[in-house]
Amino acid sequence: MKKILTFFALLIAGMNAFACEICGCGVGNFYMGITPQFNRHFIGVRYRQMSFDSHLGTGGTKSHLTTHELFQTAELWARFYPTQRWQVMAFLPYHVNRQTDYNQTFSKTLSGLGEGVLLANYRLLDNVADTTQRRFRHNLFIGGGIKLPTAQFRFDATDNQQVANPNFQLGSGSTDFLANFMYVIRAGKWGLSTDLNFKINTANADGYRFGNRISGQAALFYTRNVRGVSVMPYVGAFGEHSLHDNNNGVVISNTGGSATFAVGGLEFYIGRVSIGCNFQQPLRQDFANGTIKTYGRAVAHLTIMI
Repeated sequence: MKKILTFFALLIAGMNAFACEICGCGVGNFYMGITPQFNRHFIGVRYRQMSFDSHLGTGGTKSHLTTHELFQTAELWARFYPTQRWQVMAFLPYHVNRQTDYNQTFSKTLSGLGEGVLLANYRLLDNVADTTQRRFRHNLFIGGGIKLPTAQFRFDATDNQQVANPNFQLGSGSTDFLANFMYVIRAGKWGLSTDLNFKINTANADGYRFGNRISGQAALFYTRNVRGVSVMPYVGAFGEHSLHDNNNGVVISNTGGSATFAVGGLEFYIGRVSIGCNFQQPLRQDFANGTIKTYGRAVAHLTIMI
């Protein structure tokens, strides 16, 4: 068990929803995060939080048009191995999105079921179970999946009772496709994990299509056993880039963007239970030509191995 606990695929692929109609980074994305004990089934719950300032002026200045968005997500996630080389993962989020104006004179909230994601990954390379004593051990997964339109998308700029904002919705309302690459290498108690993720979006029933998205990360981790508890701190960097949105064939030029984050986190493994959290601090960002500002993001989870 101790040897198993020291090998983790650190999959910080933050595909998160953004806040404003001019951002265009896309709702209905999924967040991979850390997947504990890569060779076991699990089921668990995660909490994610992120916030943004929208409708900023030149140089990031705030005005009476500026709004603040807070996104909170509680999510069920699970992994199952039908065979030794194939893994299937599922994600089902519940969102609570809140928007307030600069003067805090009004507030709007959307809450409800988000959009489910199904992934299938194939273990292309694996020498972790090799009985020979190797200095370096590594693990490579490639795969893909689908995001299902299980959430409501309502973008009606004429309805004052709704948040007329495509990125503020509970989902994109579209069926989207995912591809991912995950590689981890370890020497002793130290390891390096990398991943690369692609999201290809389609148009929803209203003809709105969010821009395709690419994200990737690299993280250095260290494992140690303390009184029967496996502890894993990690640090790394994460980057993301989104293309422009498209509304019924018309490209929305003031959408999309990119950002780079510093990432730090801590994982605990106690028997079959995994508990962890991480924080992502923006280092550089350019969303919607500077009219969107993202703040730090946080994630926590409780997962049980089966």
